[in-house]
Amino acid sequence: MALVCLIYFLKLTFRNRLTVPIPAYCLLILSSCGALHSQEVEAEVIDLSEAIAISAIVKKLDDIVIPNLEFADTPFDDCVAYLWAVSIELDHNEVIPEEKGVRIVSNAQENAENSITIRLVNIPLKNALRYVATLGQTEMRLEPDGVVLVPIAGPVDMLTQVYQFSFDFVEASGEKNARMTLEKAGIEFKAGTDVVFNSENFQLMVRNSENEHAKVRAFLIATEAEED
Repeated sequence: MALVCLIYFLKLTFRNRLTVPIPAYCLLILSSCGALHSQEVEAEVIDLSEAIAISAIVKKLDDIVIPNLEFADTPFDDCVAYLWAVSIELDHNEVIPEEKGVRIVSNAQENAENSITIRLVNIPLKNALRYVATLGQTEMRLEPDGVVLVPIAGPVDMLTQVYQFSFDFVEASGEKNARMTLEKAGIEFKAGTDVVFNSENFQLMVRNSENEHAKVRAFLIATEAEED
């Protein structure tokens, strides 16, 4: 059981780049194998009940799919409120009415009026939230009672842009995901960066430095030319 939870929480932290506390017994295992030397791990001790609550939230973020999501110069706080509301509406697997959906709030008051413009289809709640969080210059933090969007603690010179492809370039590349595809093309993703690809409408969202964005634009032009 401990090993399963260890693997699960490591996947959350490293693969999804979510800030998530780690249970005490997992910290003991990590300590014994020297893994706590990594700066990627936020060593905050929580009890097992909180770990279970967080795992349930993660499952809902994956399971809830939004058929159509469109914001046009919508204030960041309104986007956050909408995602909370729509998560309740689309949480068909939860049988207890009071526990439907995922509580999503923001404590980044300085970002409240940032405007968001996106159009996504058949997007998992997790990815929709990542889009909104990144475009709103925030990052996601998982807590036992929901998701909190907090100001980005990384470099301040990061830019967020959405690129439109005409096909699924990830599938065409043979790689597992967009990040691996772009890294293979020489684009670097350091701390504080992010990338999300929506295979339904071929939109790629990237948060990175201007230098790396230039590489993404060059990749887009070259990839589209090869497809033609």
